[in-house]
Amino acid sequence: MMFARDDLSRKMMLLALTAKTATKNDLLVMIKQLKIAVKYMDELNENDGYSIAGKIKDMVSAPYYLLDLPTFGKMCKELSISEQTVRRRLIETKYGGFKNLLIEIRTDSSKDLLLTTNKSAKEVGMLCGFSDTPTFYRWFKINMGMTPKEFREANNKLLGHEYV
Repeated sequence: MMFARDDLSRKMMLLALTAKTATKNDLLVMIKQLKIAVKYMDELNENDGYSIAGKIKDMVSAPYYLLDLPTFGKMCKELSISEQTVRRRLIETKYGGFKNLLIEIRTDSSKDLLLTTNKSAKEVGMLCGFSDTPTFYRWFKINMGMTPKEFREANNKLLGHEYV
C-alpha cells in the first residue's frame, strides 16, 4: 500500500481524532497502515533523487575514476536500484538527469584539480575523462565562462596561491 506524503499526515490526524471513538481493531488497522506509510516514506527519503545523486557522486568522486567511468547500468547495479528508478529520481532533482549530474561531477573535479594541484590543463582534462585538450577547453569555457588557465589564474590570485 502506497501513501503520498500528505496522506501520512492525514492518517496521523485521523488516528488522533478517532482514538477516543474508534474500536481497538480500527486503531490497530490504522496503526498498521501508519507503519507501512512510515516505512514507505523512509524508503522514499533513502532513494530520492538527491540521495541517489550523492551516491553516484561518491562513486566517482575522485577525478581519477572519471578516466574509466562505469556505465550507467553498472552504477545502478552498484546502488541496487533499477535504471528506470534512478532516471526518474534524477529527473526530479536540479540535475534533470544523469548527463547533467556527470557535467557537475566533471566541473567540480576539474575546478578542484585546477585549484589544488600544479597539473596542466591537459592533465586535468584527461583525469576528468576528456579525450583531448581542445574538447576539455571548449567544454570548460562553455560551463565556466572562461578557459581553465583563466580560471586558475583568477582564483589563485584571490586565494593567494602560486600554482600557474
